[in-house]
Amino acid sequence: MTNKLSNDIKKLIKTLCLLALFMAVIWGVSFAVDPANIATSGYARNVAEIMISGQHATNMQNLDDRALIEEYFSLRKDAVSTLVLGSSRSMQITPQLTGDPDTFCAGVTGADLRDSISTYMLLREKDLLPQKVIFCAEYWFLSGGNLDSRALTEGYYDFCQQTGNTAHKSDSRFVVRMKELLGFSYFQSSIDLLLSGKDTPVVATDAADNLLATRRSDGSYSYEQSYREGGVEQSDRFGQESTIYNQIASYFDGVDPQLEKQLEDFVDMMLADGVQVVIQLSPFHPIYYTHMTQTESFADILATEDYFYSFAQDRGIDCYGGYNPDSFGMTSIDFYDAQHPTAQGIYKYYGAEN
Repeated sequence: MTNKLSNDIKKLIKTLCLLALFMAVIWGVSFAVDPANIATSGYARNVAEIMISGQHATNMQNLDDRALIEEYFSLRKDAVSTLVLGSSRSMQITPQLTGDPDTFCAGVTGADLRDSISTYMLLREKDLLPQKVIFCAEYWFLSGGNLDSRALTEGYYDFCQQTGNTAHKSDSRFVVRMKELLGFSYFQSSIDLLLSGKDTPVVATDAADNLLATRRSDGSYSYEQSYREGGVEQSDRFGQESTIYNQIASYFDGVDPQLEKQLEDFVDMMLADGVQVVIQLSPFHPIYYTHMTQTESFADILATEDYFYSFAQDRGIDCYGGYNPDSFGMTSIDFYDAQHPTAQGIYKYYGAEN
């Protein structure tokens, strides 16, 4: 009996050791390959250094653009004249569009309100406040259901503490990234990248548009060539698909009074800091917008446009743009997909009142 128990313990220990070895291999490969560049900030740092130098960074794959914003402003020593805050829908705003050569777009993919606040607070802490902020507001900035686990939150928590707001708590970006890094799906992605051999280094270039995705020195974003040149067929396909399912809209759970107050307090803080604030709204693809107007569940989403205009009027600041593409003479060719106007399309609604 004792010998059997001893053998069982040995088998258990052996099994645990093999399991530990297996997990060590998985984590080791994930850390070493790191297909989404979440283990270290070196990739984002490299892109930031290229942008600071005045060139554009291309051949980017799986860039953590929030890490990029943090790295960029850790390197920048002077204040930006015009700062653009928002989601990926803001990332076609360029100095040529604003008329200010010192415009920097700090938009990030899937941004929620906390990202915009945290970016501004970062500059505020460094005493690098801009003269003007173009705040590209989104309906989902007001929704608790749309809070993104990737969001920058450190500055947001400071803001809430300073303004007496109750912060929406979530795991830190470090915790979120470590969970992803240690997951089996990330290991599978690492193996796929190793087998494909398609890993390409970031390249500095003077060309504003390239074969692969490019983050320009002004912070604006150029999609890969295949996406930029997708044309009406691609645009309408994505517009139609969003009438069936749109992830962002599906998470919208109504206007959260706390987020509404935080957005208003955020604008008030910027104004009190002497910053000129402009609210800019972006249209949606014609097919998708028509679906939104004909579907009852979108009523609260569409109503946020009136909220932004009313709030801006109350604060005596400008609000431009809107959700309806027809208001600006925009057609399918002016969109990459259901939500992202093209680099040319943005000229039709930027700075234009609805």
